[in-house]
Amino acid sequence: IAARMRAARSSGCLDLSSCDIERVTDELLSSAQGGVAADEDWWTVVDLTELRFSNNRIVAVDAGALLDLKDNLQVVLLDNNQLVDFPQGLLELEGLRKLVLAHNPLRDLPNELCWPELAMLDLAHTKVSQVPPSLSQLLNLQHLDLSHCSLRELREPLPATISKLQLNDNEIEYIGDQVFSRVSNSLRTLDLSKNKLSCLPSSFSDLSVLQIADLRYNRLEVLGSLLPASAVLDQVLLGFNSLTRIDDVGLGERCPALSVLMLNDNKISALPEEQLVRCAELKMLEIGNNNIADLPAALGYMPKLQGLNAIGNPLRGIRFSILQAGTQKLKAYLRTRGPAPPSLAAEVNGPATGIDAKSPFQQLLWSNEPVRDAAAAARSSGILRLDQLFATNESQVAHDNVQVLLSAFAGVDGENLDDEDSPFRARPLQHLGLSGNPLGVVPRCLASRQLSLDTLLCLELGNVGLSELPLAALASCCNLEKLVARKNRLVDAFSDALAGPRKLLLTKLKHLDLRENQMVEFPQVVLSECHQLEDLLLGFNNISRDDGRLGQLRSLKTLDLSNNRLPDLPQAILAMPMLEFINLENNACSSVPYEVATLPRLRTLLLSGNPQRVVRPHIVAEGSAAVLAYLKDRCTTDQLTAMHKDLDAQMPTAAAAALRIGESRNGERAANRPDAENYSSNAGGFSDSQHKHFASQPSSGPKTSGAPATPRPEDIAALDQQIAEMEDRLENDFSLSGTQRATLRRDLAKGRAARSRMMTGQVIA
Repeated sequence: IAARMRAARSSGCLDLSSCDIERVTDELLSSAQGGVAADEDWWTVVDLTELRFSNNRIVAVDAGALLDLKDNLQVVLLDNNQLVDFPQGLLELEGLRKLVLAHNPLRDLPNELCWPELAMLDLAHTKVSQVPPSLSQLLNLQHLDLSHCSLRELREPLPATISKLQLNDNEIEYIGDQVFSRVSNSLRTLDLSKNKLSCLPSSFSDLSVLQIADLRYNRLEVLGSLLPASAVLDQVLLGFNSLTRIDDVGLGERCPALSVLMLNDNKISALPEEQLVRCAELKMLEIGNNNIADLPAALGYMPKLQGLNAIGNPLRGIRFSILQAGTQKLKAYLRTRGPAPPSLAAEVNGPATGIDAKSPFQQLLWSNEPVRDAAAAARSSGILRLDQLFATNESQVAHDNVQVLLSAFAGVDGENLDDEDSPFRARPLQHLGLSGNPLGVVPRCLASRQLSLDTLLCLELGNVGLSELPLAALASCCNLEKLVARKNRLVDAFSDALAGPRKLLLTKLKHLDLRENQMVEFPQVVLSECHQLEDLLLGFNNISRDDGRLGQLRSLKTLDLSNNRLPDLPQAILAMPMLEFINLENNACSSVPYEVATLPRLRTLLLSGNPQRVVRPHIVAEGSAAVLAYLKDRCTTDQLTAMHKDLDAQMPTAAAAALRIGESRNGERAANRPDAENYSSNAGGFSDSQHKHFASQPSSGPKTSGAPATPRPEDIAALDQQIAEMEDRLENDFSLSGTQRATLRRDLAKGRAARSRMMTGQVIA
């Protein structure tokens, strides 16, 4: 307490909250005021303006304790104490602006309240049962909190300056007509919830600036003409009352800004359709647990309505599953039950659309808000994303809806989206996403000669239930660059193209995704026609054979054949110099040719999940770089020479030469081995007769200090033999300790460096 007293002399705020104080006395406050102490500077001492005694056990405040502070004190907090009687010393504080006495067993207020500057009075959670008439004399009071008290009635007028009034959780049964007479132009928030009101005073309708009216948990029976005529009224909460009807009060005219209307848990039997549709700003309508037998179709056309809850009503014509599906599904269903009312027709149809309001396109557009948003986005971007927007429809309905939309974008069937006066003027369609819709077949419009989709570059048909993908179905999409048809039931793709002469449609295709289908072989049309294809994704199929034509895709960069049944890596891959990514995971490959590592641009090779024994599992686990290095290290000179020829043909001279320099040493080493012939033909590495075990021999690095400037071939061969023995020992001798392996790796590095120096000297010579 002493430390807080000293801090208060410089801050002006004495905070003695949670100090277990039982009484506020003159002695308690004396040390926080007075003259300048010997250890203080006069300019650091300020007057005390705020007292905080929250969360104590105060039962009384001495009358003279606050007397010396009355000229400067503005804030007093005495909440969460044990005050039973009102502290009379507070009445002397003429400059008081904020007084908090909440959570006290306070019973009565003094008859005379004279705080001319008071702006906030908090008496919540007390036992106050009456409001004194002098309350109206607090001419600057803006916030009055009398919630959770024992009030039964209000008769005296409120101060004219109140903007927030909290009277919830009382037992109020009656409010006099004069209570709101002075606050018609100031009261903005009114909370009268959890009382016993059966009617409202006539002055309630004069609250012209009211924004929030909370009247829940009362006994109101009729919402009549007493509803305030406020242009800023935003929320009216009338849930948990006894309302039986809503009179013709003109909601739209009296409350044009109304956005939240809660009428749940009442006894309402019918909704005033004409009144609700005039509430143009209504965003949330809560009408659950009433006696409503039917919902007006007009609710489905209210453009800003985002929350509509009608669960708990005896609705006979609407299934419970629709009520549970959410607001948008419910609104869409209501729109199918009738046309838009005249007051909403202009807003629904849009200004001067140039489109018949009864056309299938217009009905679809305004019966499905997500579709409307997708069409609006496509108008400016050329990207029409309809993914999963018709997922709940039947197959034929989803197909027809897609047909209507694409016909409108193409300007057929009477629609004209390219009209200068049309708000739906669309850019040329470049991207069409239909994934996740139960179409069953490719939409007919994509094969129509009337529907020209020459600008379409990307088509997504993933998870649409396709069992076949005929090439003729894409007749209008002659410039496709990306086609996605994954997660379908395709056994073969474009099989109809083999029947006879036809127009080439896939010559510009660069990306083809046919993963997660049931294909048993490579699509023949793709292999023969898609010469610009860069990405071919065929993972998660049943492909088990290769006809050798895959090598025709000379531009292919990404090849995904994972999770198929291929017995070997297709040999045609070795003739595809542009490959950068190969995924062969989870197949039945029993071998991997070393030559695959000579592909000049290959950076990723995934082999896990295959029964092959060429690359050991621990090398596969290290990643693609380790796998490619392992395979490349076992290539012969002829294989590397063939790769260099391809480099010269495919890459600039400088780039090919640089890559050739890096590979020449490994190739010469493999060529000079005595076992080079067997090594290239044996997919598993050395033959059994060539395996050597050096567990009992001490590791020693090759001697390199005396290497001549022009090394002899026999010296290079001997060094190669030592390096090969150390490599074989590292790979096959599992009895080596960790220290021995580290030493052997160091000696192997020294040997390779020595051979590099020897080769450099030979080249110079």
